[in-house]
Amino acid sequence: MKNYIRLILLLTIGIFTTACQHPGKESVTNIQTEAAPDHDEITKDIFTDDLGEHMEVIINHTAKTVTIHLGGKTYELKKKKDMPEYSAASTEYQYTDIKGEVIFLKRDIQMVLFHHKKQASSENKQKSTSMASY
Repeated sequence: MKNYIRLILLLTIGIFTTACQHPGKESVTNIQTEAAPDHDEITKDIFTDDLGEHMEVIINHTAKTVTIHLGGKTYELKKKKDMPEYSAASTEYQYTDIKGEVIFLKRDIQMVLFHHKKQASSENKQKSTSMASY
């Protein structure tokens, strides 16, 4: 009779441990699947000023942040909502890209650290010239 009770007890313990472990594994898998991050929309540009200095600008449109690499330093700025074109700032620095003119400046002393003016591409110049010749 003792062997019969031991057998029932062991089977009951085995069933409960197996039943309790299985749903826990599924819920962990579901949590990991749901926690997958969305992809950010990121653009990257490299600008060169008149002195030949390069500035790398990485814009994360999803997080509304700008990362600027200039002169071996990295600057993190937040997008400003009140500007009609792209502008970002921190307490010390400001970045703007308005009508093809890129400016990065130090705000407290209004000192321009980088200035680049985008030029019309040579294809656009050729198209306008070829239209005039017709």
